[in-house]
Amino acid sequence: MKILFYSQEFYPYEVPATKRVYGLAQHLIKLGHEVDVVCGFYGWKNFFKFFAKKVYQGINVYYYYAFPLYKKINLLRVLHHFSFLFSSQLHNFRFRRKYDVVITTTPPALVSFGGLWIAKFKRAKLIYDVRDIWPDVALEMNNMTKGSIMYKVFNYIANKMYQKADLVTAVSRLKVEKLQAKGIPKVRLISNGFDLEFKNQEIDHEIIDKYQLDQTFTIIYTGNIGLAQGLDSLIALAEIVKKNELIQFLLIGEGVEKTRLERLAADKGLTNVKFLGKLPGAAIYTFLKSAKLSYVALKNSNLQDSVPTKLFEALGVGCPVLLVASGEACRILDEATLGEHVKPEDFEALVATFYKIYNNYEVYQSRSSHSENYIEKHFSRKMIAKTLEKELIKL
Repeated sequence: MKILFYSQEFYPYEVPATKRVYGLAQHLIKLGHEVDVVCGFYGWKNFFKFFAKKVYQGINVYYYYAFPLYKKINLLRVLHHFSFLFSSQLHNFRFRRKYDVVITTTPPALVSFGGLWIAKFKRAKLIYDVRDIWPDVALEMNNMTKGSIMYKVFNYIANKMYQKADLVTAVSRLKVEKLQAKGIPKVRLISNGFDLEFKNQEIDHEIIDKYQLDQTFTIIYTGNIGLAQGLDSLIALAEIVKKNELIQFLLIGEGVEKTRLERLAADKGLTNVKFLGKLPGAAIYTFLKSAKLSYVALKNSNLQDSVPTKLFEALGVGCPVLLVASGEACRILDEATLGEHVKPEDFEALVATFYKIYNNYEVYQSRSSHSENYIEKHFSRKMIAKTLEKELIKL
């Protein structure tokens, strides 16, 4: 089977969409299928690049022009997404490759039509892969109002894609249920997950020494530092425990909230909080294996159907988790047994839960093997790719 993933982002730009597409693509190739990826360029150094083809880990990757997103403001987002939406249509004419299936992943919702157009041109089946339900998620985060023009635009795009898709896939059980409640019958669960190959990396002892991971109780946050994560609570927690010099907080990643949170931590005089910027996957593996606790958070309790990718990574390598969320992510953590969860709105419970883990850490540490086995059994991308393959064969 010839499969095309249509995604705004792909390697070397590492975001959750990249990890999902890469993981599924790799395992579909191992199952005997041909896989291509159409994606956009990223960064100013590619400002004058309009096309490139590379082979990445056996995947044919076709890069098309995207206006650089050097700041995450609305105008630049629109330019970034629409430039890729239209430039990627060159794939219809530049290459005569035929596809059996085109899988277009969202968000960003604005580029969804690009995958639809390629599927029509190539006469392929279309799968609409929903990682976040737009515009619903914007309402849940209080970033959009239901009567706004933007809501109507995103709602139109989503409904058109649901209508045109031969199959809609979603990354969590609650997302499947939400989509079915909208009257969309052809929805299947292709969950987010964990690449077991992530565990094959070596521990970097220089990182351990540099950040004293073996001498402190280190809480790490990895991933996007954005609006959806609600990381003010992490800074507030750091302020509560700042007198304990053996506890430190390390934030790994970039995002629109990073500068504000750095300023907030500095204003509070928090020397126990460090922002390390964006680091490669190999370094993150060392931090997850060596830190005492992984902090995973969502902005509020409205985000019931969201399961952060970083939750799977922490549980998959046996790092205990302090989860600030409600809904499906909590169920997964309960089944893995490796950590505790609190509602985003209850800061007092967050502090109490942190001390519960801190004072009984050996109990949680003893559950690491169970957590790793649980993730491998239920959320390995190898298994998830096989589930996706069955759906593709049905089409």
